[in-house]
Amino acid sequence: MFSVFRRRTASASRSDSNVKENSPSKITNEHKINIENNGIKHRTLSGVSLTSSSSSSLVTSPLLNITRQQEKQELQTLNDRLAVIIDTVRRLEQDNEKLRTIVKTNTQSFEIETSKVKTLYENELDDDDVNDTP
Repeated sequence: MFSVFRRRTASASRSDSNVKENSPSKITNEHKINIENNGIKHRTLSGVSLTSSSSSSLVTSPLLNITRQQEKQELQTLNDRLAVIIDTVRRLEQDNEKLRTIVKTNTQSFEIETSKVKTLYENELDDDDVNDTP
C-alpha cells in the first residue's frame, strides 16, 4: 500500500534532479526563518515557504542553504516513518484481536469449569443434607 507513496516520491525526486544549487527555492532548516508575504507568514516542514517573486531576493541569502532535494529527502524519511508506524499499528491491532479471542475462549472455559465444580459441590451438599436428616 505504501509503495505508492514511495513511487510518487521517487519520481518526484528524479524530476527535480535538474534543480540548480542556486535555485530560488533554497530554504533553511537551521534558522527556521519566517518570510512574510503580504502580511501572511507561510511555513513548511523545513521552516520556510516562498510564495512570490518578491521573496526571491531573500532566497539568495547564505542563510538559506537547504536545497529542494534535501527537503524532499526529509519528506521521504517522514513518509517512510509514517509507513512503519501504520504497519506497526495494523500488526498490533491484529495481535490485539487474537488476544481478545484467547481471553474470550479462556473466560468461557473458566465459566464452564466453574459451573461444573459448583454443581458437584451442590450435589455433595445435597447428599450430605439427605444423609444427615433423621
